[in-house]
Amino acid sequence: MSTDQETSYKRAHDFKLGFWRIPTKLYFLTYFLISSMVMIVLYTVSTLEKNHIDDANLIYLAGKQRMLTQQLSKNLMELQLGDNNKISEINQVKMEFSKVLDGLEGGDRYLELDAKETENVLNTFNEIQEIWVPFIFNVELLIQTWPEINQNLDHIVNNSEKIISNVNSVLIELGKTTDASTMLTAGNLRALAEGITKNILLYSRYRDDKYLLSGLSKIEKSDRILKGLLSGDKDLNLKKVKLEALRKTIQEIEKDFSSHNEKVKAVFDKLPAVLTAANYIAENNIPLLNAMNKAVKELANQSHQKIVDMIYNEYKFLAILFILGTGLSSWIIRAITIPLKEVSEKLDAVSKGIILQDQIEVGSRNEVGRIRNSFNRLIDSLTHLIKLLDKFTGGDFANASQLRRGDIEKAIFRLVAARNL
Repeated sequence: MSTDQETSYKRAHDFKLGFWRIPTKLYFLTYFLISSMVMIVLYTVSTLEKNHIDDANLIYLAGKQRMLTQQLSKNLMELQLGDNNKISEINQVKMEFSKVLDGLEGGDRYLELDAKETENVLNTFNEIQEIWVPFIFNVELLIQTWPEINQNLDHIVNNSEKIISNVNSVLIELGKTTDASTMLTAGNLRALAEGITKNILLYSRYRDDKYLLSGLSKIEKSDRILKGLLSGDKDLNLKKVKLEALRKTIQEIEKDFSSHNEKVKAVFDKLPAVLTAANYIAENNIPLLNAMNKAVKELANQSHQKIVDMIYNEYKFLAILFILGTGLSSWIIRAITIPLKEVSEKLDAVSKGIILQDQIEVGSRNEVGRIRNSFNRLIDSLTHLIKLLDKFTGGDFANASQLRRGDIEKAIFRLVAARNL
């Protein structure tokens, strides 16, 4: 076997297809594009599902805060009307509101809330905190003080009739034993007792300081009259009561009046702060509710922005995918078409009789490389054939590289005829 034949035979048997065959490349491109599209779909579905669940929970809790604000104000009003059982409900609402508010702002894994990072949302919750901190301080003041005030008011109202009845009894006895001036001054005790109760009730209702001043003045006058009846008071034209049984009755009335007036003073003393707290709560209930409404709106905007960001990210991913897909497709197409074009041009030259050509560099080990390798073996075989023709014809094939198809056929026939002779 000649050297050329050995080379051609070696090319034919040593050539093996590599891993990156054309179908493999095409499958890779197809799987790449399909998997990329699947990733986009999964990203969209998972993001929408997560945002839907998280945002729904977020907006639900923020909306619940509005309801808690209204419930808190309602319970506080019922507390001020005398229902002390509302204190436990107020404490529960207060704790729940504070916990959810902290979770909405800083995150809470038990409530499945993430910390807020956008400036607008944080500013909104800062506004709520600015209202809520003094709001809850006044709520605490109200629930700690108002039960005692209610208890004192109940005692004042219930004890007032008893005091007035005892005063009437004393006045009847005084009318039998004392002078007219003492009786006239002592007769003011009944009006004072009624006036004290009336002023404390009017002050608790209308919150007007004139009732406070009037009530304190009547307390002072009642104390002085009772002391004057027991010890005498020239300025009030009161003479000392000397009858021992009547003095004991007056002393008992003085004790009742003292206890009664101490509770009245306690109400007068604590009620201004409580009324101020109640006024603050009433005035800031709507601003707190509006702040929560603003937070819900901002959270809804944030949820919408997440969708916008997701769509924007998908556009970027699609752009990158388009660039990568285009580049990969171009590379695969060029890797197939350029070598085939070169082989096609070479074969076209052979068809025109140009047999002795430079061999094609194989390069790859895929199907295109295999075609190139086969072409090179074809050229080897034709070159070997021409050399044989040249040998048997005595050198008439000196210009064999320029033979046309018909010339090659004639030469082969001549070679066959010569071998048969």
